[in-house]
Amino acid sequence: MGGLPMPQRLRWRCHILLLAALMPCVTLADLGVADSAAHHDDSASPAAPAVASSDSGKDGDSGASEAPVAVDSDISAPAALEEIVKAIRSELENKKYQPVVAALAFVFGCVLVFDGEFCLRWLIASAVFVVVASMAMNQVSSSWELGSKDDNILRYIVGLEAGCIGAFAAFKGMDGMRVSVGAALGVLVALKTEEVLAEHGVNMEKHRWIEVVYYSAFAIFSSILLYKNKHLKLLAVLSAGLGGAFCSSAIAFAVTTLAVQGYLPFLDQACPGLTPKTGSWVQFFDMLWLPKAPVRGIFVDSKYNPVIEGNTFSMDKMADYCLWFAFWLIGSVVQLRRLRRAALPKLPVQEPLLGELPK
Repeated sequence: MGGLPMPQRLRWRCHILLLAALMPCVTLADLGVADSAAHHDDSASPAAPAVASSDSGKDGDSGASEAPVAVDSDISAPAALEEIVKAIRSELENKKYQPVVAALAFVFGCVLVFDGEFCLRWLIASAVFVVVASMAMNQVSSSWELGSKDDNILRYIVGLEAGCIGAFAAFKGMDGMRVSVGAALGVLVALKTEEVLAEHGVNMEKHRWIEVVYYSAFAIFSSILLYKNKHLKLLAVLSAGLGGAFCSSAIAFAVTTLAVQGYLPFLDQACPGLTPKTGSWVQFFDMLWLPKAPVRGIFVDSKYNPVIEGNTFSMDKMADYCLWFAFWLIGSVVQLRRLRRAALPKLPVQEPLLGELPK
């Protein structure tokens, strides 16, 4: 990498930093989805004889009571995704690694603030990695009947290989992946809008043809937007907002943690009586999105929180929102200016005539 020009070196360093930020979130050993799918039948099979033996010992009719209980051993895609999200959140809330998590969140947030298209590519590749790796581990577990702890290494190796291949293929074929992601986003928007319409009395469940056309229109329109790169301006604004939330929550976590550990003595002199309350980085991130999330910060339960008409406003939340908006505004301006410069027509380079010195 020593022979690369400076812009390419910086971009490769951003690639490495973002990969380091994403890899702890998709660690196969911590997902547990493949293990739950592999051992679901093992945990359910001893239960069936136990039920049968207990029913056979009873007197009376044994028709419906002795029928084995059907257990669905298949894990649906939404359930697997929910398990993955829970596993990632539990890892992010690990108290031992909170400084590392906050630092990675800040780095990832900065990349999101200033380069949304780059992050979209890596997020798509990472999602494909998780899905392909989980499916490969499930298939290996069921085909080879892996059950012991020693076999987990084989399961993880196969999942890692399959996930890397899928992620590499997705990264190289990003145009096709954008179409798939666009269709998925369109279906998600259609689902949410259908729920809103149902709340207002417009129910499409009884009219399947209308529902199919409704979902297809959203999916096709969203796929075309992403394929034609018409999403770049919207992506610039959204990625800057999301990255600002990562950065502001990481900064709030760092400042509060330093205050709790006594590294900010000037706060006690400027505002005596403060009782800072820290937590995990995820809790600071939740404060920005969930109104009912518990407040964490320097001014928790202090007299410095303003009270207007009986309502107490948190100084910590207001400071976090202001910092979030600053990152959002700066990132949006930077990315939109970059898109504007890229859209400008490039003037043809005039080569000097034969025998004429270049100017």
